[in-house]
This record gives sequence, structure tokens and C-alpha cells, in this order.
Amino acid sequence: MSNNLGPEGKVIGIDMNDDMLKKAKENIDLSEFRNIELRKGMIENLPVESGSIDWVISNCVINLSSDKEQTFKEVARVLKPNGQLHISDIVSENMPWWVKQSGILTAACAGATISESDYLLGLGNVGMIDCSVIERMHYEPSQLASAVVDLLPAFLTKISCCEKGIIESLLVRVASPIAKNLWSAKFSGKRSIRTKL
Repeated sequence: MSNNLGPEGKVIGIDMNDDMLKKAKENIDLSEFRNIELRKGMIENLPVESGSIDWVISNCVINLSSDKEQTFKEVARVLKPNGQLHISDIVSENMPWWVKQSGILTAACAGATISESDYLLGLGNVGMIDCSVIERMHYEPSQLASAVVDLLPAFLTKISCCEKGIIESLLVRVASPIAKNLWSAKFSGKRSIRTKL
């Protein structure tokens, strides 16, 4: 992305986590790009001037927010009139209550998801227009199980029987009935010139 901006363009990367910012800085230092600025902040309160951004790009972050309405407001606030968004995120339909209540499944991007229609409604409510889903990707139960296994303490993942991991096979069984209700969606849209900040 950075090489498409030209000499005057700039990328602003935002994260709330110091370790992630440190890793991003290391990656930038190893790259040829010098037009990237990192800022620490929350997605519900972006450290960016209102109406100053041409593009908002987000990958699997908004589903983690506990205040999606405020997050959508922030996206609209920082975009210039006709500024565009490109968001990839995890969405769901009819998830069981136990998924919504699980802290570990929320951390694995499943517990706090909303539906595609709620996503589009939320963007529309803050003055985004021409919003649509441009791509979908569905997951196999084994992929969902792997995402959860990566978050577990190492001692749990090493429990095995007959040289097979017990935890992951159990998680695949748990994930099977919900896999059809959870997927990744790519959203696009732009800020209306009539949006009031």
C-alpha cells in the first residue's frame, strides 16, 4: 500500500498495544518505506484529525470493539468527504449464546461479531454511503479450532491421546455446528459529502 502513495502520501498505522507498535516499527525499519507513521490509540477514539484521511483500511479489528457504533462514528469522522473505507472483518448470524459469552472466543474474533446487515446499517447510520459486501470467505471447522488453540496456554495444547491432540480435536467438534454461521466479509463504502462531524 505504501508504495502506491507517491512522495507526498502517508500511511498512519494505529494500535493500542505497545508490543504490536514495536513489531510494526521493526517491520517498517526493515522495509524501504519512510512514509509510515505509527500512533498509539483505540479504535473508538482514533488519534487522527477529523476529515483528514482519504482511506480507512482495517483488517479483523472492529469485531473486537465493545462499542461498534462509536467505532463507525470514528471512521466517518476521520475520513474526508468522499473518503473511502475498505474493511475486512469477521461477521456472524445466529451465533449460540455461549459463543457470545466466551472471552476466549471473543479474543479469537468470534464472540463479539455482528451480522453483515448490522455492519452495513451501522456504517449507514454514521453517513457512509455506497456500502456493500464485496467478498466473503467461509472457514472450515479446523481453521476455527486452530484460531482458538493459538490462544490457549501451551500445557493445554500438549494434552494428547494415541499421539493425537485432544484439545484441537474437541475444538473442531465444537466448531463444526457454528462454522456455517461465521465468516469473513470485506466491506467497502465512502463518506457522504453531507456527513456532519
